[in-house]
Amino acid sequence: MPTPKRASIWEDGGCFLMGRILGNDGAYLTQATTSSITYLVHDITAGADVTSGSLTVSSVIFDTLQNDGRWTEDTTGYNFGHAAQASWFATPDHTYRVEYKFSPTSGQVFWVVFELIASALYTS
Repeated sequence: MPTPKRASIWEDGGCFLMGRILGNDGAYLTQATTSSITYLVHDITAGADVTSGSLTVSSVIFDTLQNDGRWTEDTTGYNFGHAAQASWFATPDHTYRVEYKFSPTSGQVFWVVFELIASALYTS
């Protein structure tokens, strides 16, 4: 079974989810090779969906790898980045799953999944 990417965030706070995504052919995903991207946010702790929608491919897929201050994994960079909304993670001490469904222009659909634990804040 695949393992989702895991991270901790603060409740009521947004985050930037990113990854270096390969298509089914093993090549870096590009705007031209991506037909559509949808997402579902699920509160695992509560057992309820929070929101879902679709993304504009040209806003979240980069044709060249990005290596800015947000990317700390290595010096290679990322080609997918999406600003997840603070309202998606409203309940402290809950685990949220963000599932991105990628539909390539050819080949089979695939998913990239993040699991985020929302830690409580005193000021929220």
